[in-house]
Amino acid sequence: MFISKPEDVPIVERFIKTRGIIGYDVETNGLDPHTNEVLLIQIGTEHTQYVLDVARLGTSIFPVLELLAKPDTAKVAHNSKFDYVMTRANFDIDLLNMKDTLLADYLLTQGKNIPKHSFDAVVDKYLGETVSKDLQKSFVGMKFGDQFSEEQIKYAGDDVKYLLPLHTKLDKFIRQRDMSKLAHLENSTVRATAELELNGIHLDRKRWLALKDIALKAAIDLKVELDEAFAPHCSVDLFGSPTVNYDSPKQMLELLPKICNVTLTSTNKQELEKQNHAVIKLLLEYRKRKKLVTTYGQEFLDNNVNSVTGRVHSSFWQLGNTDSGRYASTKPNMQNIPAGAVYRAAFTAQDLDYRIVAADFANQELRLLAHMSEEDKFIECLRTGKDLHAYCAAILFNRNYDSITKEERDAAKAINFGMNNE
Repeated sequence: MFISKPEDVPIVERFIKTRGIIGYDVETNGLDPHTNEVLLIQIGTEHTQYVLDVARLGTSIFPVLELLAKPDTAKVAHNSKFDYVMTRANFDIDLLNMKDTLLADYLLTQGKNIPKHSFDAVVDKYLGETVSKDLQKSFVGMKFGDQFSEEQIKYAGDDVKYLLPLHTKLDKFIRQRDMSKLAHLENSTVRATAELELNGIHLDRKRWLALKDIALKAAIDLKVELDEAFAPHCSVDLFGSPTVNYDSPKQMLELLPKICNVTLTSTNKQELEKQNHAVIKLLLEYRKRKKLVTTYGQEFLDNNVNSVTGRVHSSFWQLGNTDSGRYASTKPNMQNIPAGAVYRAAFTAQDLDYRIVAADFANQELRLLAHMSEEDKFIECLRTGKDLHAYCAAILFNRNYDSITKEERDAAKAINFGMNNE
């Protein structure tokens, strides 16, 4: 049922009040909560769906929003983080008691080479129903108050039609695998993850660009040294500088063996780091500094600082974006900001009334491993306050625990996490 008249809103209110759980979805004219708007709100069950026209209902929609903000009625959504963020930004309400079918499917099928988790794919997999997403992009670019086609309204209603049956089926599998507590934890984390995205983080632009200038000077100085090493082995321009591209794998694979007297099958970072030659070390450092200039300079500001808030709003993923299921960040990857205090210190609290606090669970993955495996040595190590990575390094290198270096600990850590270059 399409709701565009204020006098029909009480129907939706009564519906919510008499349901312990409903499906919830929104249609928006874009993906940015700071510049885009919620056009439609969809609420419903398998047999009843309401599609609310936000623009035409105006303030008469507020009683519905107040009911949605209460935890009395559970809201089922697919990718509830998006629905939460857009609802929060547009109406300033918290959606409490959310249940996410996307997260549920992630929990059941996490790991490598996993199938698609899109709404249509999940509905087909668990319910055997076909849901078309052909009209999904038809809302993008619409103006607030534009008329909706019958096809768009039906599409919006279908988006909530299958949510409750899907949740029921997924919840059954979750309970069969004794994962109910884990699912509850993930659903409860959505609000924090969404608020993290919505709030973003302040970036000190002046400090950031100063770091770019430092990296640029270092790159120029390193190029001078590289030019001196490469000039005798390749053609030069009128000024005596070698006509070589240090970022070209083909050219480097041809020239480095001649200059350094080494055998190379590739010029990627991993291969070059195996070599112990001054020119190769120069090349690696040059590439590192150049990347800092191009990736973390003005281009980073242009691509990632929101035009409305002036802050960086990364996308955070509780599950599904990594093979391991670890919490992840994209656009930009905040976990990939150059290590060390210099670059990360440019991300600051916006004013003196706030502080950024760093916290970490020490050896958390290995603590879980110790608990699940009941490994006596690991448990004893944790109970006595020892660092598990250092403990494993002592075994690996046949050294005393107290003499383990940071490099040795890092090597053991890589083995513990099963890292690979695939």
